[in-house]
Amino acid sequence: MDPREAERRKWVKTLKPETIVWEITLACNMKCIHCGSSAGPLRKRPDELSTKEAIGLIRQLKEIGTERIVLSGGEPFLRKDWEVLAKEVAALDMIPSFISNGFLLDEKKAEKIKALNRPDAHVGVSVDGDEKTHDYIRQTKGSFKKATSALEILKEKGIFASAITQVNMLNFKLLPKIRDHVFKRGIYVWQIQLATPWGRLAKNPKLLLTPKNYLKLVKFIAEQRKIFGEKIVGADDIGYYTELEQQIRPQKEWGGCHAGLRALGLTSNGNVTGCLSLQEPQFIEGNIRKRKLKDIWYDPNLFSYNRNFKEECMEGFCKECPYRLKCRGGCKNTAYAFTGSLYNNCYCVFRVMRGKKAPSMKKMLGNRTTGAGQYHP
Repeated sequence: MDPREAERRKWVKTLKPETIVWEITLACNMKCIHCGSSAGPLRKRPDELSTKEAIGLIRQLKEIGTERIVLSGGEPFLRKDWEVLAKEVAALDMIPSFISNGFLLDEKKAEKIKALNRPDAHVGVSVDGDEKTHDYIRQTKGSFKKATSALEILKEKGIFASAITQVNMLNFKLLPKIRDHVFKRGIYVWQIQLATPWGRLAKNPKLLLTPKNYLKLVKFIAEQRKIFGEKIVGADDIGYYTELEQQIRPQKEWGGCHAGLRALGLTSNGNVTGCLSLQEPQFIEGNIRKRKLKDIWYDPNLFSYNRNFKEECMEGFCKECPYRLKCRGGCKNTAYAFTGSLYNNCYCVFRVMRGKKAPSMKKMLGNRTTGAGQYHP
């Protein structure tokens, strides 16, 4: 065996997925127009893991070094055994977290989360605009008031709460309003991320931010962080490698996508992927019903887009970028969603500020696989 390959395989054995985002059910009580999973009331997978299988999976996650398990969906609180799963996570000394639309999060559920006795547990609640815009995006009347109530209940119970906003053209100009609204509810952090053309949003390309508007978004985050500091966070699809980077993520330089390196995504039927946002068939590395999770995770032939990255993988402007070996194309989900390539990312601050024009939205999306969002039943 080539010595370099032997060294790479040895390195793979040292990796551990610190954070897991797990779609415990695809079922949802809303039908959001930006949902990359096309989740909805009738979208539950017919083969979702049983409680017994899910508990077994949690134990396997502990075995490979997982530190935090984020229970997501769909809407995680629609799964009847969510508390059982969260208790198992906590019992194994891992951090239980949730991403929710907040509609079902009442005092009773908050008390159950509090009873997990994990002060580091947290709940992320989606807030996508003012009342009119949020309810429209969520296609559910009253959803804004419910999300607001959820944040207030979490604050009252002393549970860490964050607000999550996916930015598109409908709420782009409402960010200051959203900021003021969520900070009044005592959140510890507001996470801002870019809406990408998967699932239902792929059918509404006019709602997508252009790269130029993306630059405005990044500047907004940088300006707000000067005021609010760590209480505002740009997701991993925000950046990279300009003077703005120091304002967006001052602790450390962007070091590339974590999928299959420090992060893992799981679907409700046991599929394993490097990132839950990457669910196209070619990104499914295996299924826990067919193979043990540790065998999937430590397989040196899997998650190859990050684990076996080579410079010649780069495409487009990313191929000539001086930061290409560190960045590897930024957020893999964003790159692939818009260009059909994991290694050519038009949503990069360095690229935009260098005056490198991106293809038209029509051309970008024309290159993307047509099956996006259609992998669900």
